[in-house]
Amino acid sequence: MIVPTPLPDEIDQGYLGTVMRHNGAVDKKEIVGMMAQRIGLGDKSRREAPCLELLSGITQIDIQTFVRRHSTLPFRRGITSYQSDLKHGSIGNRKLLCTSGMRVARPGAYCCPHCMKQDVMTYGISYWHRKHQLPGLLWCPQHKTPLYYMESEAAFFSTPELVLNNCLVVPDSWMRQSVDNQVINTFHSISLALLDSEKPFSVTHASAILRKQAMARGFQVHGGKVKSSLLSDAVVDAFGREWLATILPRLADKQKSEILNQMDGVLYMSNSASSVVSYVLALSLLFETTETAMSALLAQTDTTATKISSVRATQSIKKEELISAYLLSYGSYSKTATLLTTSYAAICGRLRDMGLPNLRSDRFPGLEKAVIAFYVEEKSLADSAAVGKVACDVLENLVRSAGAPSFDVLKHMSKPASGRGSGTRRPLKLAPHEVDSTHEKLAVKFSPHMKRERRLVAECSL
Repeated sequence: MIVPTPLPDEIDQGYLGTVMRHNGAVDKKEIVGMMAQRIGLGDKSRREAPCLELLSGITQIDIQTFVRRHSTLPFRRGITSYQSDLKHGSIGNRKLLCTSGMRVARPGAYCCPHCMKQDVMTYGISYWHRKHQLPGLLWCPQHKTPLYYMESEAAFFSTPELVLNNCLVVPDSWMRQSVDNQVINTFHSISLALLDSEKPFSVTHASAILRKQAMARGFQVHGGKVKSSLLSDAVVDAFGREWLATILPRLADKQKSEILNQMDGVLYMSNSASSVVSYVLALSLLFETTETAMSALLAQTDTTATKISSVRATQSIKKEELISAYLLSYGSYSKTATLLTTSYAAICGRLRDMGLPNLRSDRFPGLEKAVIAFYVEEKSLADSAAVGKVACDVLENLVRSAGAPSFDVLKHMSKPASGRGSGTRRPLKLAPHEVDSTHEKLAVKFSPHMKRERRLVAECSL
């Protein structure tokens, strides 16, 4: 088997394509099998021997080093609530490497023609650079020229040189506007810094730092009723809706003074509010420079000192606000308390008095399904218990304690917030040419894999 040397900053998927071409493999499945045989893992499943591990194995590069040099995983897991103590590329969680190790950081494959020329002169071949694949990057950081891109990630299996004539180009005028925007530049600098990190930062740590900065600037740092300026509104104003449509579409169509947990939640949610993009947006806005933002993340901050100074008194929380937070938390008492920046004990009694039970219990994970089946779908007690896989007496006790508001709340809760059956279509990230050409709302691109969407597209084309 021929094993070419990975080139500097060559993205993992591009390198896999290089290995395929050198060995005459017709598809990914074939080359993965060849690599597994090469390093003696032919009898292992892909979950037991992820593709990243195979690539590091054939190159004889330590997997953590390979991931830091050639994968976007360090950026995508830059700030996370899931195993934040796990170093990037660690085989301590092969499932993680298998499911998300080689995912793209944004749709498509991006390249710079000037970098291609330099690469051909230096290495004799053009290749896909990892740094060009970061979300929101519209220009080459080195040459300050618009990037070229293919909409399909399948382009990674060819050289950029071969697909260049079929590439789309970021509009020069739009690229110049982004280059001149200081917060967008800070966003990219922080993204690059995370790309070089050894391990993730925890959401708890990052949220505490962001919350301290946000409080100093007068932003609302809790969910529920809007009483102060929202971080999400400031992000829209600073970055611009067009550029945001390429990285976080929900922000692009957000209404003023409307909480968006994907963005505002970085200040108060204990689990990841969204992808790392939301946290990088917040860091870029709340800190003056990349250096101060990264220094704050790297500092061993006493998180207890950055917590909100006073817990909201339960008496100050209106009934409508409490029910709204309960709905957003899908019946979880602990998440409701987090959204309202109050204690679990403070809201527990009030919710019980209102007849709203705790539906997210570790002891009974299917309780929510059982309650919805009983109240909303009007199934029998026994059938509802079977749906949620809970004992009948557990469901019966909950039904006895539930009050009149339960039915209305559960009816709303049983409807998905977005996607099929919700009446709200799920926006996808837009490519630069899609943002540049649209005259409607910006978040207008939706999943082509949904049967309903395929049918609508077919009807429109008749």
